[in-house]
Amino acid sequence: MSAPENSYNRPSYPHICGRAKLWGKPCPLGPNVDGSCGGVQECKPTRSGDRWKCCRPRSQGGACVNGPLPDGTCANTQPPCRPSASVRITRFRLVAAAAFLTVALLFAFGSGGNIVSSDGFSFKDAGPLRAGHAESMSGKGCVDCHEPHEKNASMFLAAITKNSAPDSAENNKCLDCHVIGTSAGDPHKVETCVSCHKEHAGLNSPVTSMTDAQCHSCHKVKFASFSEGHPAFKKGYPYDLRTSLNFDHNRHLSIHFADARYKDKAPSEGQTCISCHDTTKAERNVPIKSFEASCAACHSDKIKSTALTVFELPEFEKNPFDLKDFEEVCRSGNLESEDEFESVSTEQPNPITAMLFDFDPEEIGKYSGPIAEFLKQSIDNGPSFLEDKIKDLDGNSVDMLNGLSAEMLMQAACAWVSNQEYEGPEISENGGWFADELSIKYRARKHGDPVMKAWLDFAADQENEEVNESLLVSDGPGGCISCHGVSETDAVRIGWKSVTRPAAPNFKYPHKPHLNVLGPGTQCQTCHVIDKSVDTRKNFEQLDPEIFKAGFKQITIETCSQCHNKERVDVGCRGCHSFHGGENSFAKRQFKHETTVKKDY
Repeated sequence: MSAPENSYNRPSYPHICGRAKLWGKPCPLGPNVDGSCGGVQECKPTRSGDRWKCCRPRSQGGACVNGPLPDGTCANTQPPCRPSASVRITRFRLVAAAAFLTVALLFAFGSGGNIVSSDGFSFKDAGPLRAGHAESMSGKGCVDCHEPHEKNASMFLAAITKNSAPDSAENNKCLDCHVIGTSAGDPHKVETCVSCHKEHAGLNSPVTSMTDAQCHSCHKVKFASFSEGHPAFKKGYPYDLRTSLNFDHNRHLSIHFADARYKDKAPSEGQTCISCHDTTKAERNVPIKSFEASCAACHSDKIKSTALTVFELPEFEKNPFDLKDFEEVCRSGNLESEDEFESVSTEQPNPITAMLFDFDPEEIGKYSGPIAEFLKQSIDNGPSFLEDKIKDLDGNSVDMLNGLSAEMLMQAACAWVSNQEYEGPEISENGGWFADELSIKYRARKHGDPVMKAWLDFAADQENEEVNESLLVSDGPGGCISCHGVSETDAVRIGWKSVTRPAAPNFKYPHKPHLNVLGPGTQCQTCHVIDKSVDTRKNFEQLDPEIFKAGFKQITIETCSQCHNKERVDVGCRGCHSFHGGENSFAKRQFKHETTVKKDY
C-alpha cells in the first residue's frame, strides 16, 4: 500500500489519538508532543509563494474546496479529542515504577528483613505474642502454632491461598494446649478460634477481648445496645425448674415473719433475705446458709417429732414359734400354749416390713413365716438377718442400721415371740434407735441425720408406692419431706440440698458486684419480685420438677435496663455472655499440661 492511502501509526510517539481509541479513525495529524490534541484542524496548510495550499491527505478527501484562510489556518475545524498514553509509554512507566519499588524495598529492608531506621519491627514477623503464649512456646518459633510452608517453592505459593492459621479446620493447634471439649464451639458454629481471638498484638494484648461488632457480624438480630433492641428474655426467666426445697417466700415474709408469736425468731426488717442467703459467698447464685443458721430457730423441734417405723409386729392367727426354742435364751416362763394363743398385735405389717420380707401385708398366712424367721434370727444373730434383707434390695445397710443395738433387738424379739409387748428402757430425747411395745423405730438426732437420710433414699430407690406414701410425704418421719422436695424424672430423688441453678450455656451473671452497689439484702426485690398470687407449696403435690409456678415474677429486659443503659452503666455482649459453654468453664480447665505450662489467663 502507498503512504498517501494509509495513516501512519507513529509507534515512537508517547500518545495516540483519542478518536483512534474510541472509533478506530485517528486524525491524520495525531496528538502534539505535550499530549494535547493536534487534530482540531483537518490539515496544516503550506505556503507556496504568496498563496496557502491545502494539505489534507487524499485518504481524508483530498484538498478542500474552500482552501486555507488568508492567515494560513485551515478553514475546516472539529472539537479536540483526549489523547491517551501509548502502549510504549505505559510499559515504560510500569517498568520504571517496578524498578523504583525494588530499589526502595532493598533500601528499606535489605537482605536481613529489618527496616533501616528501626530495630523493633521485622517485615518477616507478624508481631509480638501476648505474654501467656510467648512463655508457652517450645522454641521452634512460628511452627509451634503454624503449619510450615517454606520447604519448597510450591508450598510457599500454596500458602497464598491456604489457611495457615493455627486453628485451621483440619489441624487446630490451639487444642494441643487448650482443653475446651469437642462441643465448645457448637453453640455458635464457629470453625476457627481466630474468628474471635486475635494474636500478635503485643505482650499485654487481651486475646479474649471482643467487641460487640464482632458478635453482630454473625448474629442475625442486630441491635444498638442492651437497652436498645436486645431480644426479650424467655418466658419465666430465670426460673426454669422447681426448687429442690419447699420454701414459700411469700408465706414466710408476709405471714410467718409478721406473726407476733415468732417476733423473737423472725429476721428484722431489711434483713429478711440475708437471714437465709449468704451474700459473702455470692457469685452466680447467692447460696443458702446452713439449717442451723437460718431454719433451726423455728423448725428444729419438727425433726424429732415423727419417728421412722422400720418394723412393726403384725397379728398372727396361730403361734408360729416353737416355745421350747426360746425358753433358755429369752428366760421367759410365761409362754402361752398354742391352744391359748391370742396374738398380742392386731395390726398389719407396715410397708417397710412388707417390702423387706417381700410379702402381701393383707395375707396373714403368707407373712407369718417370714416374720417368725426374722424374730428368730434377731434373737440368735442380732441385726445380721435384717442387714442381709437390705443388701438384697441394694440398700446401704451400714448407714441404715448404724447404731442399732443387737441387745435391744434381741430383748424386743424375745418379748414378741412370747406374745408380749416389749417394755424397754426410757426412750432417749436425743433420738436414735429404740423399741416400744410392738415396733422398732428410729428418731432423727439432728438435721441431716445420716441414718434417716439413708432410709429415705433407700425408699426412693425402691419406687414402692406403699412405702413412698408412708415415708416420702410432708408429715413423714423426721419431717424431712416437708421441706425437701421429691422429684421423679428418670428415678425418684429427694432434694437434700438447695440446688444451685446451673449456668446456662454461654451466659454468666455475677451477684457480687450488684450487691456491692445496691447493698446486701436491701434491694433484692428490685429484681426478685415476689408473686403473691402463687402458692408454691402446690408445686410439691406432684413429682415432676418441670411442672411448677415460680414464686417470683419474671425478670425482664426492662428490669435490667433500669441500671444498664447508656446513661448509667452500659454493658456489652460479653458482660453477660460467654462463648465456651458457660460461666468459667474454660477458665477452670484450660491446659492439658498444667504442671508444665504456666497459666496466666
